[in-house]
Amino acid sequence: MTVLYVASDKPASGKTALCSSLSVLFNKHGLSSAVYKLISSQEDEEIFSQHLENFSKLLNPKNVLDSINLPKQFTIEDLVKPLKKEEENFDVLIIEAPSSQTPTDVAKTAKILDSHVLEIINFSPDMDIIDLKNLCDTFSNIKFNFLINNVTKHCGHSLQKDFLDPSVPISNQILGGVPEKRSLIGISIDSIVNLVDGHIIDFNNPADHNQLINHFMVGGWSLDAGELYFGLLEQKAAIIRGDRPDMQMAALSTKTACLILTGGFSPNQYVVLQAEDKGVPIIVTNQDTIATMELLNNVESFSRFDHSEKLKEFVDLIEMNIDTKSILELIN
Repeated sequence: MTVLYVASDKPASGKTALCSSLSVLFNKHGLSSAVYKLISSQEDEEIFSQHLENFSKLLNPKNVLDSINLPKQFTIEDLVKPLKKEEENFDVLIIEAPSSQTPTDVAKTAKILDSHVLEIINFSPDMDIIDLKNLCDTFSNIKFNFLINNVTKHCGHSLQKDFLDPSVPISNQILGGVPEKRSLIGISIDSIVNLVDGHIIDFNNPADHNQLINHFMVGGWSLDAGELYFGLLEQKAAIIRGDRPDMQMAALSTKTACLILTGGFSPNQYVVLQAEDKGVPIIVTNQDTIATMELLNNVESFSRFDHSEKLKEFVDLIEMNIDTKSILELIN
């Protein structure tokens, strides 16, 4: 059995996305896998517990998602004993490292597990090859590879030239770069309701509050006609004052996922009938428009990799941009 230990240079770099996607990739090639998240803090445990149900839905029924609490002074038995139970059931164990682990901690844990390290580096325009070389030194006695995530749109060429070109000494350790995708930081309608402290009027039966919102558009601030303005984006939430039924109707004439009505105003009958006809939920909040925008300004901080659409998107990105053949060759 092969153990892959997935770590990152900073929190929210894409460990869960990679672990889940690897499980899907292995399944496509007839390999069974289990995904474990190592937990070293109360915060990690709360996040894991909160999203366990959705995380579990991402994976093939043959696979599992579980957690192992990792004390600060952990022993070999703390890690190996619970994992040994899975050896006969799976071809691969994929283990997500705690975000708090330093590269030295990652190296120590990888030795205990006799695992191959996949280190996710979050892309930055200031990323330096020297830093990656230093990481190589930390992992010098361990099997490891890098994967660069969230490569910005116009930096693909510089990434290829500065990091992936065969002339670069450590290029053979880098499996590739995954481009950033806005849909991967989308947030569900339910989460938006909580963020804006609102209540929802839903016409779907059954309600689909897990639908992802990838864009927010504010109505009433554009000089363009409402239909033209709102028609620019899909899978969006339209933020509109509750006393502007004209803008609300304009948004509903385009592909709008939900309306967010501000100021505590209830929608009028015409808007309700149109929203019901299109199955578009309406969120009503007492916050004014500016306060609502401020609440949603850091929405990516509340985004989690816990949705089937995100998993499909990331698997596609992995298969298009990463050397998956090399990953499959890691399996004994």
